[in-house]
Amino acid sequence: AAPPAALPDDWRPEGGPLPAVHTLLNAEPAAAPPAPRPQGRQTSPLQRERQRISLVYVPRDPALALQGSLATTLMTWTKEICRAHDFLPIDIHIRPDALCLSIDLPVHASPPSAAHRVRQELSRHIAETYPSQAAAATSGRFWTSRYLLMSGEPPTSQRISEFVRETRGTSPLRPPA
Repeated sequence: AAPPAALPDDWRPEGGPLPAVHTLLNAEPAAAPPAPRPQGRQTSPLQRERQRISLVYVPRDPALALQGSLATTLMTWTKEICRAHDFLPIDIHIRPDALCLSIDLPVHASPPSAAHRVRQELSRHIAETYPSQAAAATSGRFWTSRYLLMSGEPPTSQRISEFVRETRGTSPLRPPA
């Protein structure tokens, strides 16, 4: 069996500004859902039975940057996890300080349960692939226990930055400023 993968060097910034954001699926923010159609027209079952949510996850370790090989791998895992649970990934946006995604859920799915499931499965993938990283987190999770869940369109870049600052202020790895 191959030895466990070591933490990639490109996960930690080397001083200076953080790298550019990685985005997949839509270069622009997802378009607003279409207005309801008049009664005489049919809508597809997919349009009738979906709800859009947006999520933001922040790494537990403030020194980690979501960049390089981690960003690429997170894109792949996030799409796979979403599709395995019948969540349609609309946009996956990876900033150095947060993973942001918009997904369409089946109408019967609980948004908080979906958010928790995606976060837990991403943590499990990271722990299995990079055991040294999982051991570094006190709870064994890669992400903070807080996440941002919004109905509909994704939060603005400013709101994401505010959420990261708020979350970092309550991180068990860094005392409030």
